[in-house]
Amino acid sequence: MAAEKKDIKVALIKVENWQRALLLNVSSVRDAIRCLNDVALKIVIVVDANDSVLGTITDGDVRRALLRGESLDVPIERIMNSDFLALPGTATSNEALEIMREKVLQHIPVLNDQGQLVHLFLLEDL
Repeated sequence: MAAEKKDIKVALIKVENWQRALLLNVSSVRDAIRCLNDVALKIVIVVDANDSVLGTITDGDVRRALLRGESLDVPIERIMNSDFLALPGTATSNEALEIMREKVLQHIPVLNDQGQLVHLFLLEDL
């Protein structure tokens, strides 16, 4: 019996760089630092098991936590900014740019109706 050849189709999915900046809320501060370093977007988006955005972490948040004496092993929920500015999925890049200039922000998450990240506006890209 001859071996059957099966066609294997491979789907390539483009992963946006911002998607690599998502971390589960149970991740450690050490994980957040690694993500900040590896992804190089200057922000980590903290999500729960349903991918709902709970907060953000920047270099400044990590620095302030370490100065307060937080351990690198504590969950990132302890250091995240849960009072972050986000835009709805209908937001345009012009709207984002205007808000970023007004509020002096480097990035703004864009959330769908379920509170999940669908895009991340970066000032350097606008």
